[in-house]
Amino acid sequence: EGQVVGFILGDVRGWEYGMPPGGWIDIMGIDPRFHRRGIGIKLIQAFVQEAKLQNMKTHIAIRRQDDDLQKFIRAAGFQPGQLIEFEM
Repeated sequence: EGQVVGFILGDVRGWEYGMPPGGWIDIMGIDPRFHRRGIGIKLIQAFVQEAKLQNMKTHIAIRRQDDDLQKFIRAAGFQPGQLIEFEM
């Protein structure tokens, strides 16, 4: 209906982690009035498709404690990757 209800932003990186370049999803947002309508999955699918056209995998980093987001990300087809984050 001509209105923006969601967005996804990312970039290409990975070499700083000793990995081949890949598409990294940085932030995604959906208008709360449009949650649970498949918009987030469609945005991720579009991002993944664009990365595949460049022969790249897609990555996303989320907080370990964010169970709801983990469920959504897994439902989108993601699985744990190679990286482990450390902090001090």
